[in-house]
Amino acid sequence: MSGMDAHRRPFRQRQRSRRQQERSSGFQPKATSGLKPLLSVLLFSLIGHEAAAITIQGKLAYRTTLPVGTWVLAASKNDTIYRLPWQPLEPSSGEPIPPASWISLTCNTVGPNIPRCTDISDVKVIRAAASVPPPLADQTLRLLVMTVNLSASSVCGSQPGMTDREVLDLFIQPNGLVDFFGNCSFGKMVIDTSALTVVSTLVPCSRDILSCDHDAISLAARKALPQGIRTSSYSHLLYVVPMRIVDTCRWMGLADVPGTQTWFAPDLFGIIRKATVMQELLHNFGLYHGWRNGAEYNDLSTPMGFGESCPSAPELWRLGWATPLAQLNSSNFPLHIFMNFTLPATAVGPTGVMLRVQPDWLGTGYTKNVYIAFRIKAAGDSDLLPGFNRKLNIHELSKDIDNDPSVCNDPRVSIIGVMNSGTNLTFSNYKLLIVAGDVSLHDKSQGLCERSIAFSASFLFFTGYLQAAAADSGRQAAVDKTSHAPRIALASSPAPAALVSQYALTTTSLAPTATFITLT
Repeated sequence: MSGMDAHRRPFRQRQRSRRQQERSSGFQPKATSGLKPLLSVLLFSLIGHEAAAITIQGKLAYRTTLPVGTWVLAASKNDTIYRLPWQPLEPSSGEPIPPASWISLTCNTVGPNIPRCTDISDVKVIRAAASVPPPLADQTLRLLVMTVNLSASSVCGSQPGMTDREVLDLFIQPNGLVDFFGNCSFGKMVIDTSALTVVSTLVPCSRDILSCDHDAISLAARKALPQGIRTSSYSHLLYVVPMRIVDTCRWMGLADVPGTQTWFAPDLFGIIRKATVMQELLHNFGLYHGWRNGAEYNDLSTPMGFGESCPSAPELWRLGWATPLAQLNSSNFPLHIFMNFTLPATAVGPTGVMLRVQPDWLGTGYTKNVYIAFRIKAAGDSDLLPGFNRKLNIHELSKDIDNDPSVCNDPRVSIIGVMNSGTNLTFSNYKLLIVAGDVSLHDKSQGLCERSIAFSASFLFFTGYLQAAAADSGRQAAVDKTSHAPRIALASSPAPAALVSQYALTTTSLAPTATFITLT
């Protein structure tokens, strides 16, 4: 006899006894249609989950769930996380309220003890997200990692998780997570190994946990912590879910954006994969996913997409882990000016390892910034994929978010180009033409080590078309004939003059002149 049959037998015995009593008293049930019993079941179900309207006050956060993200409100009076049906809007302006804001709202739930809002109203902003966010650089992470195990029961059986030792080794082993964070951040975000705690938690089986309700998992794990471990002693809480519910979860990792909690699958694509752990923890600091060709996650040059290496140049800048060699806009990158750069690889950083371009010469068309960086397979980027190694990586992202570090929304960091040395690439939407020079090698005691790529950039004023004469006779870059002077950035090595001599202007009304500014 199964455990379920043993549970049901008393009910069946009571039901049989009731029918015998009805027969002995002469009671005859009336004939009913097939519809009425169905209605009674539905009414019972609705009564059992009577709707309730409650007022909640707390901190707004975004969860990186699939296929779309989830908005939640962490109630300030208790340990409850309420899931919201959508991102709350500021009542007067109608603008979306950014995460990390403190708000109050009325939540219509399906039941008084079910933390899920089917509708929200009466939204009030108590305290907006900090206008000056906390510095992201020079962070010391005090991590509490909880491996979650389900206790044995007749419903789900025993479901173990990873062992404490297995998880701890992922952090402290050579080239593990501690090294990965230290190398990628150049020591500006380190995992405190003296505070790092990995502990096993045994939680009771429940329907919510079996359905991979991450809030139920985290709450149960915190309640099951051994005495003496206080979550307030740690900067971030990590949960490794039981092995047998991974297929139900259907995610490798999950995080609050921003926040202090992350969840991981106990497999090769979850907690065991360094890039997954970095992505989820950096979500806690306000970073979003990487994009390519309009597809989320498709930037393979960064862990914020589905890469295995350090973050991309705009992400390094946002985190405060690395700085630009130059920041270019119309005030310092004017017409008729050639500018030469020798750009170190980001792995060599952290100082002067990218170009940050603010193409405000586009006027009202200026909506995005552009980053140019040189990547090599070394140091934190030792797992950089071949498609990005020894190449210029070019990204774009929202200029409103990139120019204002206090804004915590998705800037849609997207990789838009990858260049080999000795090639050129035109971005007509930014009126930029970039030509990469040669990779320079520096002799080290252990042999040659590639360190930088030399290239230059310039703007030319002209009307008509710029046509390559010798090196690239088939390539043309169309230029807008508007009241604004067209701008094209030319990049070359060793000298811009050599490149200019390869190009002929057709229908020229003004011959370009050049002034050289070299930055080394």
